[in-house]
Parts: sequence; structure tokens; C-alpha cells
Amino acid sequence: MAEKLHACLVQYFARLEKLNHKWQELSKNAEIPLMALANQAEQFRSIITNPSTESTENAMHKEMLERFIFNILMRMEDEVRLLLNILTQFNDANQNLKNYLDNLENARSKISLKDEATQELINGTPHRPRLNMLLIWASLQKLNMSNLNALQKRLQQFSIKKSSM
Repeated sequence: MAEKLHACLVQYFARLEKLNHKWQELSKNAEIPLMALANQAEQFRSIITNPSTESTENAMHKEMLERFIFNILMRMEDEVRLLLNILTQFNDANQNLKNYLDNLENARSKISLKDEATQELINGTPHRPRLNMLLIWASLQKLNMSNLNALQKRLQQFSIKKSSM
């Protein structure tokens, strides 16, 4: 059982390193759509709050303004769609990490504390921290990653509000 626990520990922390790289890559990929969305929102805000657009009586000018607003809203929708795709990838990666943590916790619950082979894992070595510290770090890292999912919920709320406009 100690070998299985050791294997689960190695798999979890290896997956955590890969997840960190994936998060950095996805965060970098999200920068452009976020900036584009902010620019589109600013354009939309400037058109809506401009007093000269409210007093326009020329039908051709109104139609052109409506088309421009529609174009801005469509581009905003495209950016939100890209961001939701990126957030789905974040969520999938976090779920994968959660599965590894569940495997690690299951392996930990099955070991015998009196077994000689597990004493090295439990007490740690000069090259490896104690088992309880590794498990605490794993749990804290999982909590940290799951807290980042709040961003996904906020973006989905924004998408719902925008579509109801």
C-alpha cells in the first residue's frame, strides 16, 4: 500500500506541475479576448452615452448607428464565446486535478500506519517532506485552483446579462 500511496503522490504533484503550465498558457490565451472585450464595451458605452446619437433625426444616420451597435454587440459575443471556451478548459483541468487528489486521498485512507514501509512516507526523509505536509499542500493547492473557478461563474453571469440586453 505504501507503494500505491507513493505513486499517487508522485502522480498528483506531476499533474500539478502540468496544470500550472496549462493555467499559464490559458491565461496568456485569454489576454487578447479580454482586452478586445474591454475595447468593445468601451465603444458601446461611448455610443450609448453620446448625446449627439440621441438627437439624431436623420433616418440614414440612425440606421447606420444601429448597424454599428449591432456589429459591436456581435464582436462582444464572439469574445465572450472565446473566453467561455478558455474557462471550460480551465474547469476541465481543475476537474482532472481533483480526480488525482481523490485518488491520493483514497490511497492514504487505505494504508496502515503501523506498517514499516509507510513509516518513511509518514515521517518524511531529508529529500521528502512528511506525509501530512504533502497532503496539506495538495489540499490547499486544490482549494486554490477551485477558487479560480469563481471567475468562470462571473463571466457566465456577464454573458447572461449581455444576452438579455
